[in-house]
Amino acid sequence: MKKPNVITIIAIISLMAFGGWQQAVAQIHDANENPDYVMLNLKGKVKSYKIDGEVSYWDIVGSKVEFDRNGKIIGVEGNTPKLLRNRKGQIAKYSYEFYAEEFEEWGTRSSEFTYNQDGQITNILITTPYDKWNNGFVYDRNGDIAFWIVKSSIDPEWQIVYKYQEYDQYGNWTKRTIDGVPSVRTITYWE
Repeated sequence: MKKPNVITIIAIISLMAFGGWQQAVAQIHDANENPDYVMLNLKGKVKSYKIDGEVSYWDIVGSKVEFDRNGKIIGVEGNTPKLLRNRKGQIAKYSYEFYAEEFEEWGTRSSEFTYNQDGQITNILITTPYDKWNNGFVYDRNGDIAFWIVKSSIDPEWQIVYKYQEYDQYGNWTKRTIDGVPSVRTITYWE
């Protein structure tokens, strides 16, 4: 058996390194162009998604979300959301009116987002007229939320556990559980 020569080994290592670098550049490129896809860990040209079943805090922005062809959120729950973006194009603040059944009145809920260098959410501060929640996230190796750690001004800290069972051909989850309760996500893509 012939041993590989030094030039062959260097060539293989260089190709592997360049491929890894190219992938890192592609991820940065996607994060700069499609920050909403990165925030929600969506792969491919997603047009919309709808979550049926257990939804945790409206899954960051909503259980029914629509995107334009550039990957920016344009619709949440059938409405145009009020989004304030930072200089990177990421959602910095999101607010909407909601009806608080327990208080029988309307109020404004706002969410302020903090991101890590990869464009993933590290913290959401959710404020309503009745409470504030500070939310931290731990991600799995696929980039999906594994744990959501919630600290409330009136409740003790608790943790929400996510487990994913099925993915589509793009690598987006389609079936999962939140603290054991199932939910299914239907995703449509731009052609």
